[in-house]
Amino acid sequence: MTIMWAGRPAAEVLPELSRWLRDRNAEPGEYGFTQMAERFPDESARQWLAVYPVRGDSEAWYVHLAVISRANVQEHRLLGLAKTWDTDSAWKICRVTAEALDLL
Repeated sequence: MTIMWAGRPAAEVLPELSRWLRDRNAEPGEYGFTQMAERFPDESARQWLAVYPVRGDSEAWYVHLAVISRANVQEHRLLGLAKTWDTDSAWKICRVTAEALDLL
């Protein structure tokens, strides 16, 4: 079973995702996913959903949950942002998020 996200408000999806991560021992170190957009895209939209780690300026790592335009891959908007403290945690959060949202 996965989290249904298409067309739903981010305020509904991200708390579900945070519970999913916590239940699988992949909870971000500082806080769960912070909401960066109002809604997840509809499945019919010409967009991809992506999750990837980004190294911060100091010791932290950030996990970006984003929508990428298929028409122009340089266009993307963040849906959520999570912070953690090490590479392994960042990659684990990415993997578990991808499983939760059925992106694999």
